[in-house]
Amino acid sequence: MARPSDKDRLIEQVKTLYVEEEKSLGEIREITGKSQQTLSRWLQDEGVTIVPRPRNPNEGRTPEQQAVINAKVSASRKGKGAGPRTVKEKRRCPQCTTDFEPTYGDQVCCSMKCARAADAEKKAAETRATYEADPKRCPCGKAIPYEVRHRAKYCDSDCRKEYGSYRKEDPSKWGIFTCEADSCGKEYRRRIAAGGTFRYCSRACADRHTKVKKHIVVDDAVVLDSAYESLFWSMCTVLKIRVDRYDREQGVDWNGKSWYAPDFLVTWQGRQVAVETKGFADENDEKRWTAFREQATVPLVVLTRDELVPLPATREDLLKLLDLA
Repeated sequence: MARPSDKDRLIEQVKTLYVEEEKSLGEIREITGKSQQTLSRWLQDEGVTIVPRPRNPNEGRTPEQQAVINAKVSASRKGKGAGPRTVKEKRRCPQCTTDFEPTYGDQVCCSMKCARAADAEKKAAETRATYEADPKRCPCGKAIPYEVRHRAKYCDSDCRKEYGSYRKEDPSKWGIFTCEADSCGKEYRRRIAAGGTFRYCSRACADRHTKVKKHIVVDDAVVLDSAYESLFWSMCTVLKIRVDRYDREQGVDWNGKSWYAPDFLVTWQGRQVAVETKGFADENDEKRWTAFREQATVPLVVLTRDELVPLPATREDLLKLLDLA
């Protein structure tokens, strides 16, 4: 059997001191020179439960030593309250004007918040003084006020009108033009250099007459201009109803300078009907449709979103919608 090492013997000694002699970890530390953490780990490894043991501060003292300590304590208690009492200094915060007791010698403000505010005011005053020593000036020579120094170039509206004349319009660069929208003809003013960019007098006229169309090509020949046209073409194709693009050459004149032709020509059992699919109708659509009905020999059916959505379920429903049933 191996002989126990020095560490093993020391652990046995610590265990004996703690369990049998009931000494505290602090007392064992003074005896062994090991830290309390090390002693606690050794005892726990040996299966010993660590129990807090408050140390008696008077333990180990001789009666003579304890008498000296007691005399000092009594003298201290008797002299308490005797003599002048020190009164703490009171200061007034320059920021919030409250009285406070300073915690260090050169404390000026009562809190960090007030100290930061005072520092900010000091820096603002220094910045203002620096600007006023050499201010930004209006072309007339007057100083621009400190409050508007970042955004103002002139001291008042009169100087803006006088020295900002380069911003005035040049009459030679502007002209009067006529709106190109149908049935508008209103005159409006725009820059001559704008060319064909601004062809209409207002956004309403531009939106009405410059719609962007997405073209859909089917059967490598037929071009459809909207989702409603694609929807109607698909219904007729699925339900085996003949549908063709309306011949644009068969369009009619509706206002003396513009022509109109519907979207499709539908044929069923020898009968034909012109079809216009319309998701949004403008103020001139009724005039176009009326002119077509008066001049064309083929009847016209206008299908709006309400007729197309939901889709007709059968061929008979679609033929009734087209007045071909």
